[in-house]
Parts: sequence; structure tokens; C-alpha cells
Amino acid sequence: MSKPLTTSLICTFVYVLAVLFNEAYASNNEPMVMCVDHSPPHNIFEENNALPHGSLINVAKIIAQRLDVSISFTGNTPFLRCLRMMKNGSADIMLGLLDKPERREYMHMYRYLDTSNKAFYALKSRSWQVNSFEELAGLNIGVVHGFKYFPRFDQETTLFRLNNAPSVLINLRRLLAGRVDIVVATKSEGDYLTHKNPHFQKYIEPVNYQYLAENPVYVGLAKRSRYANRAKELDSLVAAMKSRKEFVKIINAYINE
Repeated sequence: MSKPLTTSLICTFVYVLAVLFNEAYASNNEPMVMCVDHSPPHNIFEENNALPHGSLINVAKIIAQRLDVSISFTGNTPFLRCLRMMKNGSADIMLGLLDKPERREYMHMYRYLDTSNKAFYALKSRSWQVNSFEELAGLNIGVVHGFKYFPRFDQETTLFRLNNAPSVLINLRRLLAGRVDIVVATKSEGDYLTHKNPHFQKYIEPVNYQYLAENPVYVGLAKRSRYANRAKELDSLVAAMKSRKEFVKIINAYINE
């Protein structure tokens, strides 16, 4: 092989390496995008402030800090749209997810909490009670588009009817309007919303039946994310933080402020 040809190949190889390095450097210097829907007290959008706050916002900021990356947040985005953004890679990360096989097709999933308690909310003026899962029979239940709740509930197809809305807040308003019989929600969110709103507090209460068994919650990293090359690093970070109970401490610190 002639010397000019060898030099040319070396230059080409160095150029390709430089391009690849620069692309990797640029992608990891772009903010990690978290897709966020309004779900107090975990993700909260105030009317006059485009930036969210909440317990999971604090968790996400600490994860980004430990990874030494910046983080940005979408505006208030419906949950199903967030899932689509994770699927196409326009969002990098979500928190507060339950683990389902279809989600693992386009996300890496990292368990950070062991429980996600679910509660059911109904009008105080009702003439019926719900003391068990079976007593949900025949009810029209307000749920959020795309949400999963707990295995038995998610797999049930005939016992009750599901009525979808974009958020728990809207479902509680529909409950007051008589458009649903009962609303299911993560207990922390349902309690927060009903206690914060005097109108809800006056007319709505949780029923006796709740789901309090193990119900793991996950961080999701999009497989098409610009940060997908750090999947193993994020796995180790989440596992370490979970073992030190950091997630529980961060969430409780925000809720108990």
C-alpha cells in the first residue's frame, strides 16, 4: 500500500472517530427531557408558572444531577401523549410508571418504589358502600387514559365499566356532575386533590376499599433516547438510591413540607 493511500485512510478514520465523538458529546450535553402530566403532589403545574414542581420533579432533578446532565420538563402533557413521546424518543424519561410488557418494548424500566396504593373516591351522599373489590360490580368508574392501577383491576373486563378522562382532577369534577359513580386514583394524588379543594372536601370521600398490596413503580428511559447509551448507569443509580431509601425520603420530604 502506498504512503499517500495509508495517510488518507488514517485521516478518514480519525475524522470518523471525531464525528462520532462530537455527536455523542453533543447528544449528552442536551437536556434530558422528562415528560410530565399534571398529577399532584408528584407533578404540579401552577396556572402562572410554566415550570412544574412536585415530589417526582425533585426526584428527577436529583437523578439528573447524579448523572451529571441537565434536565428539562415538558409542559402539562396528557399521559398517553407522554407514552407516545417515549416511544418515538422525543422524551427521554418518565417517572411514576407501572410495569407492563408493552412499555418494555420501547422503555428501559427501573424499579424505584415497591408500592403504589390505590383508593376509590365517591360522593358522600351515595346510598351504597364499597368494602371489597367485588362490590365495585356494576359501577361506572372514572379512570385516566393510559393509566394502569393494579393487576386485578387492570385485567377485569366484565365486573364494572371504565370511563376515561385526561386526569384525576377532571374525573373528580365528573364525579360531582354525576357522570361517573366512583373514581380510582393513586391514593396520594386523590387525597391531595380532595383535601386541597374545599368543594371536593365537602362532597367527596374515599370508600373503605383500597388496594394496598405490593405494586411496584418504575422510572422509564426511552430506548430511542439520546441517553439510551447510559441505561446501565441509570440502572445502577436507581438501584443504589432505592437501597438507601432515597426515593421515599425525597417524596415524603416534599409531601410533608
